[in-house]
Parts: sequence; structure tokens; C-alpha cells
Amino acid sequence: MKAKIFSVCLWLMAVAGVSFAQDNRVIATPAQGGMIVRWFPRAVYVAEGVNVFRSPAGRNQWEKLTAKPVRKGDVPLPQEALDRNPALASYRELADKLNADDLATLAGAFITIQSVLSPDFARYLGNWYTDATAVAGQSYEYRIISASGKVLNTSPAVTMGEEVLEAPPVGIVHLLTDRTFQLGWKAEPSRFLAVNVYRTSVAEGRKKLNELPLMSSLDDLQKQGFLYADTTLQYGVSYAYEVAGIDLFGRETQPSAAVEVRAEDRIPPVPAGALASQADPKSGKIALRWQASPSPDVAGYDIYRRGRKEQTGFRKINNSLQQPRDTIFVDEPPAADVWFYKVATFDRAGNRSDSDTTFAILPDKEPPAPPQGLTLEARSGEMHLKWKANTEPDLLGYRLYRTIDENRPESFALIHNDVLTATSYVDKLPAVARNKFIYRLVALDSSGNESRGSLAAEGRMPDVVAPEQPVLTSVAANTDKSITISWLANADSDLKGYQLFRAVDSAGFVPLGAMLPPAQTAFTDKGLQEGKLYRYTLTAIDSSGNSSPQARPLAAALTTSLNADALQVAGLTVAYDKRNKQTQLSWNKPQETAWQGFIVYRKQENAAWRPVSGMLSDTKFADTDIKLGQTYYYEVRTYANGIVAHSSTVKTTINE
Repeated sequence: MKAKIFSVCLWLMAVAGVSFAQDNRVIATPAQGGMIVRWFPRAVYVAEGVNVFRSPAGRNQWEKLTAKPVRKGDVPLPQEALDRNPALASYRELADKLNADDLATLAGAFITIQSVLSPDFARYLGNWYTDATAVAGQSYEYRIISASGKVLNTSPAVTMGEEVLEAPPVGIVHLLTDRTFQLGWKAEPSRFLAVNVYRTSVAEGRKKLNELPLMSSLDDLQKQGFLYADTTLQYGVSYAYEVAGIDLFGRETQPSAAVEVRAEDRIPPVPAGALASQADPKSGKIALRWQASPSPDVAGYDIYRRGRKEQTGFRKINNSLQQPRDTIFVDEPPAADVWFYKVATFDRAGNRSDSDTTFAILPDKEPPAPPQGLTLEARSGEMHLKWKANTEPDLLGYRLYRTIDENRPESFALIHNDVLTATSYVDKLPAVARNKFIYRLVALDSSGNESRGSLAAEGRMPDVVAPEQPVLTSVAANTDKSITISWLANADSDLKGYQLFRAVDSAGFVPLGAMLPPAQTAFTDKGLQEGKLYRYTLTAIDSSGNSSPQARPLAAALTTSLNADALQVAGLTVAYDKRNKQTQLSWNKPQETAWQGFIVYRKQENAAWRPVSGMLSDTKFADTDIKLGQTYYYEVRTYANGIVAHSSTVKTTINE
């Protein structure tokens, strides 16, 4: 700022000095003791001296006022002026060494400006005259003529009266930043060339802040800017600033309107540094340490804490402000958890800055209570479990264990990977499982502590799996007008029995008697009629009431009048249909026309014959239940009134 002030001053001094001198300007103003007359010759001063003439305004009646020419050095510089501004001695020396013509330069401009700022210096240069004979109320013009008779210039008309100060500087601009107040004003070289800045406060009253006059802060384009900066403000003190210009006669103008400011400290202090924490699990306390703030106006510190699960943010935990040098604090949190901390630094103006955040883990060694109310509902393929929620604030969730051996507690196994946060769980199991399943639940907190197990809940899934499809092995007519039906024993462990069904001729199947015991594998149907076809099928039933698919039906009839050989089919052939992946069988009808139907039987090497069709009336059949690479044997059996006639056997191997 000082460099800016100096450079602007130099520039303005040069411009102003040249502008005043280029037209030998003459001005006058009333003052106490008479009319003051000033002139600004091109060469700064007139070496031969000048005479001052006066005329009533507009009359051109010139009267010589000086008895002899006014010359440089006639009025010496008083010591008081040199004491106030020692630089005047240098300007006097410069003016004495150089010729008057040499002074129409930059050096002359500086000397001219000094003559404006110091009336004593203007008198020394011979550029000042006081007309003590001017009459109040009269208007005058003044003319300056060199001793050789050359006219320098004539002043504008001026009326003698009371001294009137110039109006104050205008265009005041200012800016307060922290404890620095900057001022600027509008440049008006025709009214004043420099200013004085005054500050008023309760403690020091009104005082001038600048030792030497300040040149204007604005250039010839009238741009506003800051020229003077006061950096001596105190926080909390009110100040009033005024700017007074120095006119061309070295007098102060009227002061500007006061600008009132109050410096307030709004800059936060440097925050506390290197905040660290250390937890003591035994005592349940956490020690905090930090580096003190280097700011000079630190008032103290507040400590803030927040728990890992708290939603309200940081809360202050110290009762009173920590002293500036007290950089240790011991906290005793209300519970084991992860605790976050920060330290707020306050200055004496109440400004705050926060440190970085640190955290400490206070481990929890207290397990949750065992979960209560574990219940189980068994469904097909699912065990639905529910329980009451634990109330611990640091509860993380639950773990569910399962076993099928209630006599071995160590056999309980965790049945899920993630910690359960709900209070229910569905355990999916194979629908065919018949075990009794036993469950136990434990609670887990955020520190990894696991509770004791809950009371066990146990259950079995309902049996929804039907027994295997039974197989009828034979249906044989007896001579006593009965038919014996035989089947293979079913292998299901929970088999309850069999239900036999019978159909007569083309009628539908109906149950034949009550359920047969599981150990029974044959039944004789009595009291039958000759000439009728009897078809039989069978279902297996387990202890849960599930019924198997019906066995492939077999048929028999009561008759002895038919020729069994004539009932055999002829021309049985088999071929593999690659496109449809099935075997195609065909045969001729038997010679005996009293047949009732055909059933196709199939077997593999060293296996028993099994029916693969129902009762057929057609002479074609497609077997789709086959596999590649297997060899199958087929025969067709003809049924007629209790007689079963077997065809010849055909063989085929399934290859692509």
C-alpha cells in the first residue's frame, strides 16, 4: 500500500505542477488579514521578480500594489516550517541551485506542489502576496506583471469578505477488512491537491493519521480506488474517519462526512492439531490429547463426542471451557462403543474452529441376554421360526443353529452366513426329509459377544411324498370262478397298506374291498362271472395318507372254451424311430376272434417282464420310455375270457 501511495503521489505531483504552470495561473481568495494572491509561473518562480496590480472587477483600472518587485528569497523560510517538514530544505536547495528556466521540468513540478502544500515555501519562492488594503464587500481582479513588464496572467474576480473554505472532498470510498480500514476519494486538482485523514475515537479523540499530506488517489479518468490504509484498529473500538483536502492556498477544505466503523474479530483461530485418543478397557475411560492452537487470542477449548449409532451428531461433554494450555481431557463414555471426538478452539471474540475427528473403541465384554420365545411351525419343505426381539442398545443381530441329534449339543450347526436382523427366519429343507429338526437361537452384539442359547424349538415336516407306484405281477383266473391278483411288495418304510381297484369290461375302476395290510402281496377275487373281462390296478398308501400312482392294470377273464394257441398274435415287429425317440411295435390280430384285448410287456436282460401298456384294442404301440444304448425284449399278450396267450419275443437295441 505504501508503494502505491508513493507512486501515485509522484505522478499526480508531476501532472498537477505542469498543469498549474503551463498557463501562468493566477488566483486569489479572501482570508483573515486581507486578500491572498497566488500565481504559478511556467518556470516555477520569476527570477527578476513580479509586481502585483489590482483593479475593481470589470473596470480595467489597474493599481500597482507592490512598492518593489516580489522576488525569490525576499521572505526567508521560517524555522517552524522546516521543523514541520524537513524536506522543504531540500526543495529550497534545489530551487536555489537551478536556473528558473530549468525548473520548467519534472523537478519544477515537485517544487510547485511543495509551494501549494506549504504557504511559507510559496512566500520564499516569491509566488505569494497578501493584499491588506482590500475592502470588504468589494470585488477585485489581480494581475501579475514581471519586473520587465511582461504580463503573466489575471485572476478571476473575487469578492473580499470572510474566509470561505472549499467544500469537502467527495466520492469517498472505504472498506473494512478485519483490522484494516482503507479510504479513497475523488481527485479534484482544481480544488485541492492533497488530503489529510482524521480519526476520532473515545480513547484518543480526533487526531490526524498522516504525517505528510496525502496526494489524491484517482487518475485523470476519475477512477475511484483506495489510497490510505489504517492498520492500527483495535477490536471492539468504534472509529469515525474524515477526509479534508488541502486547497491551492495550503488551507484545509471542509472535512468530509464522517465514516463510522467498528472492527470486529471474525477470523477463527487456528484449530487444535494432532488430536489423538486412547481407550482403557479396564477403566472404561478414553484419554484425549492434542496440540495447542498457535493463535495468540485463544480463549480455550470445548470437547465434543458422538457414538457410532447416535443420530443427533456431536455433543459437548466438558462443563467449562478448557484453558488454552490444557491439552488433555479424560472422558468416561456411558457405554462400550466406537466413540468419535473433536476439539473446538475458541478465541476471545467467540470465533470457533474445529479439529480433525478421531475415534476410540471401548470394547464391550457383556453378552446379550438369551433370545426368548423361539417358536416353530413346520410346513412342507420349510420350517418357519419366530422369536421375540432383544432390547440391548448395541444388539447386532442373531445366529440360528440346527441339529437332528438332541443328545449331542455340540452337533448344532450354523445354518446361515449373515447375521440375522429380523425376528423370523424360514429354513428351507428337502420336502422328503423325515427327521426331527431341533433349533437354537443366540443373540450377538456389536462387539461380537454372543449370548447363551435360547430354549430349543423342534418339529418335523409333514409327509407329502407319496409311496412308489406298485407293480402288479400277475392276474390269473382260477377254476373256481375266481381271479388271483399278485404284486410286488412296496419298499416305503411308512407304508400303511394297499387299495385294490377292479373294472368289469368297459366300466371304470372302483375300490375292491377295504385297504389291504402292507405285508400282503396277493388277493383272490371270488364269485366272478364267465365271459366277462376283469381288469385290476393297485395303489400304495403311507401313514400320512399319501396315495401312490396306480399300478399298470392287468386283466383276466373266466373261460375254458377258447383255444389258447389261436389267441397268440403273429407277425410281431419292433423298429426304433430316431426322430421321435421311441420304439414302434406292430402285430397281426390272432385267428381266434373272441379276444378281449392286448397288453405289451417289456423286459431287459435277466429282468422280469413288466407291462408297458394298458389294455389295447389296436395292433400298434409306441414305447417312449426308453434309453439310448439299452437292449429291450418285447412280447404281446392276448386276453380272452381268462386265457392269456403269449406272443413270440422280439429284441431291439437302441442306437442313434
